[in-house]
Amino acid sequence: MAGTPNRIAADGKAGRAALRQRLPVLLLALLGTLLTLGAYLQAHRQMAHLESAELERRAAEYATEIQHTLDMNLEILEGVGALFDASREVSRTEFEAYGRYALAHHGELQALEWAPRVPAAYRANYETAARAEGLEKFRIVERAPDGGLQPAGDRSEYFPVFYRFPDADAESPYGLDLGSDPRQRPVIEQARERGGTVAAVPRHAVGTARDGRLLIVLPVYRTSRSGQELDGPLTSTPPYGFLVAIIRIREMIDAALRLFPADELNLRLDDSGHGNEMPASLYVNGTDYLPGADDLRFDIELPGSSWVLSIAPGPAFGAGHYHQWPLLLLVFGLVFTFSFTAYLDTMRRRSATLGAMNRALAESRDRIEQAHREWVEAFDAVPDPIFVHDSEGRLVRANRAYAEAAGLPFKEMLGRPYWEVFPRGDGPFPGCSLHDEYSEEPYEMTLAGRHYAARSFRLHNGEIRPRSGIHILQDITARRSAQQEMLEAHRRAQRYLDVVNVMILALDPEGHITLINRRGCEILGYPEEELIGCDWVEQCIPEPQREEVRALFQQHLDSMPVEHAEGPVLTRDGQVRFISWHNTLLHDQAGRPIGTLSSGQDVTGQRAAEAALRTSEERLSLMLEGTEDGLWDWDLVNDSVYFSPRWKAIIGYAVAEIGNSADEWQRRIHPKDRETTLAEVERVLQGDAERIDLEFRMRHRDGHDVWIQSRGRVFRDSTGRPVRMVGAHTDITARREFQIREHALLEALRERVKEIDCLYQVTRLATDTEQPLEQVLQRIADTLPGGWQYPDKAAARVRLGESNLTSRDYRPTEWTLRAPIPLPDPPDGEVELCYLEPLPEADHGPFLDEEMALIESVGVQLGQLIAQRRHAESLHRLNRTLRTLSQSNTALVRAGSEVELNQSLCDVMARQGGYPLVWVAHRGDRPAAGMQIRAVAGTLSTWEELLSCAGAINTGASADLALSTGNGDSSCVVLPLLEAGHVFGVLGVCAAPQQEFTTEEVALLEELANDLAFGIRSHRTSDERDRAREALGKVLFQTIEAISRTVEIRDPYTAGHQRRVALLAEAIARELGWSEDRIEGLRLGAIIHDIGKIYVPAEILNRPGRLTPQEFGIIQQHPQVGHDIVRGISFPWPVAEMILQHHERLDGSGYPNGLAGDAIVEEARILAVADVVEAISAHRPYRPALGPEKALAEIRSGRGGRYDADIVDTCVRLFEEARFQWPDETGPGSY
Repeated sequence: MAGTPNRIAADGKAGRAALRQRLPVLLLALLGTLLTLGAYLQAHRQMAHLESAELERRAAEYATEIQHTLDMNLEILEGVGALFDASREVSRTEFEAYGRYALAHHGELQALEWAPRVPAAYRANYETAARAEGLEKFRIVERAPDGGLQPAGDRSEYFPVFYRFPDADAESPYGLDLGSDPRQRPVIEQARERGGTVAAVPRHAVGTARDGRLLIVLPVYRTSRSGQELDGPLTSTPPYGFLVAIIRIREMIDAALRLFPADELNLRLDDSGHGNEMPASLYVNGTDYLPGADDLRFDIELPGSSWVLSIAPGPAFGAGHYHQWPLLLLVFGLVFTFSFTAYLDTMRRRSATLGAMNRALAESRDRIEQAHREWVEAFDAVPDPIFVHDSEGRLVRANRAYAEAAGLPFKEMLGRPYWEVFPRGDGPFPGCSLHDEYSEEPYEMTLAGRHYAARSFRLHNGEIRPRSGIHILQDITARRSAQQEMLEAHRRAQRYLDVVNVMILALDPEGHITLINRRGCEILGYPEEELIGCDWVEQCIPEPQREEVRALFQQHLDSMPVEHAEGPVLTRDGQVRFISWHNTLLHDQAGRPIGTLSSGQDVTGQRAAEAALRTSEERLSLMLEGTEDGLWDWDLVNDSVYFSPRWKAIIGYAVAEIGNSADEWQRRIHPKDRETTLAEVERVLQGDAERIDLEFRMRHRDGHDVWIQSRGRVFRDSTGRPVRMVGAHTDITARREFQIREHALLEALRERVKEIDCLYQVTRLATDTEQPLEQVLQRIADTLPGGWQYPDKAAARVRLGESNLTSRDYRPTEWTLRAPIPLPDPPDGEVELCYLEPLPEADHGPFLDEEMALIESVGVQLGQLIAQRRHAESLHRLNRTLRTLSQSNTALVRAGSEVELNQSLCDVMARQGGYPLVWVAHRGDRPAAGMQIRAVAGTLSTWEELLSCAGAINTGASADLALSTGNGDSSCVVLPLLEAGHVFGVLGVCAAPQQEFTTEEVALLEELANDLAFGIRSHRTSDERDRAREALGKVLFQTIEAISRTVEIRDPYTAGHQRRVALLAEAIARELGWSEDRIEGLRLGAIIHDIGKIYVPAEILNRPGRLTPQEFGIIQQHPQVGHDIVRGISFPWPVAEMILQHHERLDGSGYPNGLAGDAIVEEARILAVADVVEAISAHRPYRPALGPEKALAEIRSGRGGRYDADIVDTCVRLFEEARFQWPDETGPGSY
């Protein structure tokens, strides 16, 4: 307990010391924090100033863009006002053209309206004029209290909406009096008071803005139309009318700010109001934004009003950059301050730790000294010399054995290079660590007649570069002497073994090579030094045999010797050679096996020859077995023959059943073939040929004959005497039997071909429709004998009713074959074939089964032939009538008049139909008159009977009655011609003698009579229509020319332009080979191609200076306006497309629609070229005439691009060849 107060006091003192050490660190941390906070506040104030300046700049840009957009819309309305001011009258089409152009370029513009001033006295006239222009329900109205429309009350003047574009988005309906409309009246009154443009936002009753729209009202006073200024102020002069532009405020603001980020700034646009009006909000880009006292404000000036634009920073303004930098500075300062403080505290703690470590190091040094003494004692106890050197080779440590070998005390050795002490040399040892090629492997060295085995080791002590090395030396002089003696003995033995021509190999118990002679190295391809010590099995035995060789080697070592063996070895170049081994087991003095000694003979060549011989024998055996030939070998000297087993098996004998003499072969040859066969063999033996190739029969053991093909060759000695003949027999019995069967089948096939040819000839003759039937049947009777087995002994007959048609030499015999001719109608028929004499060796009667089937087929063919001929005759007359009907219809279509129609029909029926008499009769002009002949083809002695028949039809017979009467040997049919159920004429047709009209033929003639009646009626109607069409066409062209003159009256500078363009276009089309009808349509379109200019103000057409873009846009609308004027007229030509496209260009650079290529009709392409040539050649208000040369140069430059190449070439050719000229050459402007 007594030590406790002291321990407490020590702890307190240690705590105070630690606090004193940490106090500077804490003060440094506090100072760094204060400096960081000061820098943050200064940076924050600077960034706030930059943000405020950027906000003011961006807000000014916003306000400028909004003011510019408003000014552009004011200019649009003033441009329309200038149009009214410059023109005597602005048409509805002109107003719509300008409105279409304005809306196309300003999306915020919703609508344009024109309200003229209408005095009360002219109210009715205006309403009538508006209805005449197409506004059928037009009347001047005003707003009712409930918001609806009612007729306007009596006032001195009205401002009704007369034009508006577009209709769908217009603010006011047609006829609404803007002066009485509570929505627009304040703006109208303000504009009238100011005498100029006023822009205002309509208000609700509570004073808020209505619908987000801006109304711009411009009063038009027509001050320039009288040629002088008004005397008094504009406020005292009633306006000509009011132009009203309606603008969507939100779309206008969005268009002005489209290039700015959407949420960069918060905007609010307010209308400040006038008089007692409260400010109204017009636009807010953020629903939660309300202007504050510090927000920026800009005044947007409008005529008659003022807007206030409030702007504040939005979510994306500055993207937080103005607040990020001060914050990053604060974070960086605090992190740096606390990091540096922590680093100082860490260094303080590390210093205390280092002191404790130094104390522990002193204790460790004492323990190391004790261990060093113990190591030196053990080092000196090693008997081999050991020394240690530093990185420069100086001795730093050596054991007692090294000092004794050097003969010097330790003090004299230390510090000297070890090669100057022991063993002495010129420098470091070869394996020393001082060399770059250092190795720890043992090495030997000889110094002063002594041999040493040395090893070196590097000592790194944790450093990259070795600090010292240690060497261990062992004296091996005695051992080296013994080894040298053994080496000399081994060399002597090696020289003895190298003389032997066999391979000598010695292996130790592990299978390593201990001895191999020169012959072994030559076989294996290795030098001796590479083989000594190698594993014999792994180095020189192929992998598949290695396990087997290891097992035999182990068996040999286990006292079960394998004296003889044969196996493969693997050479250095990868070849396998075969060695025959003789093996001996080696023992030491104690009788233990210490290895093997083997001698080997290379038998690779012998093995290859044996393998080739076996392969050749197997190939020959397989070849002979595959061919199934029997071999024979005839020794002519000894007169013995070898017959192979297959040779004997071919004729059914076993091997032992036939001897080896030539008689065995000769006596088995078929008697009919023996003589020729032996003669051929003798011919070859005599030297007439070297080879033999025979076919003969041999008697089989079973008694049947076997066909043999024998082929062989004779061999002769040096004198030319035959000594041997070798050959083979092939069994060709199956081939010979096939040939016999093939011959029989060919004979049968020839018979079938004859039969088929006969049937084909009959069929071919049956299809010959040009010859009479009786002649065809006679030719068939002549053809039939050729299809039978013996055609020279056969004859044929064809009977049809009473007619008999026979072939040459026909007479009835007992060898006859008959077949009926099947016919649907009598008379019947029969076909007959007979043999004129008996046939030789007939097995199945005189006729084959195929011949019986043939004559039946001929009968069927003849039946079909006769039936088809009968049917063809009836079809011939019907087809002739159909052809007549077709040709008559062609005559109906091509006839130019009623008279030509009647006569051409009669001629066609007489010529094409083969009718001897055809006539047409019409009733007379008087009701009592009878039929009168109008056309006739053919002649007739008397007409009384036929005209009486026609008169019967004319006097009351029904339209479907047809009268057929006999006229001598002819028959006639009279057919009525009807119109509205009444008979106005007849068609008479007489048949050829001995022919009657069939029902089908009469039906076709009735159809022809109806076609004739229709043609007569059509001609009568067509004549009347042509006369009416001609009169109507004259009126149409006179009307078109009148319209063309109306357009030219408004533009005196281009008077005659359309007519001159029409003349040139007509010449180009005619040169291109167009039809007259198409040229007429082109001329009509050219006459009125500029009709749309009737809606272009004359002031714009005749202005001598350059047009403004708005004025040129109005001019460009004239093709569309002209198209709208004529598109409701049904022209037979594309007149509306000519007018619409005559300013289009092939490359798409034209107007109004920018069409290109095939989208432009060819008529418009011609008009485009003609229009350009005439316009450049003629005088214009803004320039004199340039002449045809300039015009042709222009179209040449655009050839294939803007203008059609063929049309340009045609136009240029017309001018260059002087085949076209303007009607009046004194000036292109006249006509």
